[in-house]
Amino acid sequence: MVRSSPDLFRQLWPKLVRASSVEAIAEGKGGKYAEATAEDVRKCMAEAEKGQAKEKAISERTKMRVNDAPAAAKFETRDEQEGDWVHQNYINK
Repeated sequence: MVRSSPDLFRQLWPKLVRASSVEAIAEGKGGKYAEATAEDVRKCMAEAEKGQAKEKAISERTKMRVNDAPAAAKFETRDEQEGDWVHQNYINK
């Protein structure tokens, strides 16, 4: 996993951002969107935290947890050996 190695993540960060940007442009809906505010982000994160949580073991050491709420979702990968999350992703539906 790329994100479990800080040095590798730093090296790959520019490519990851570029790839995400290209993907977002390719999927573009053609419309204009209002810029998200800090409050919008807080609401999305709070909504996702309320979602029903499901866990799945990816490997002996790694678990994925998904909180799925009607308006938002949170995806989290955890390193069970270190006892902390490795990656979190919030999606506003």
